[in-house]
Amino acid sequence: YCAALDSLISISNCSVIQRTKRMLSALCPHKP
Repeated sequence: YCAALDSLISISNCSVIQRTKRMLSALCPHKP
């Protein structure tokens, strides 16, 4: 789940994705 979303983030570096990444960081504590 986190890995899949992380891949989408790597592909799409948009402002919306950046904001979503904030949420992913909370959902995925393994991310730095």
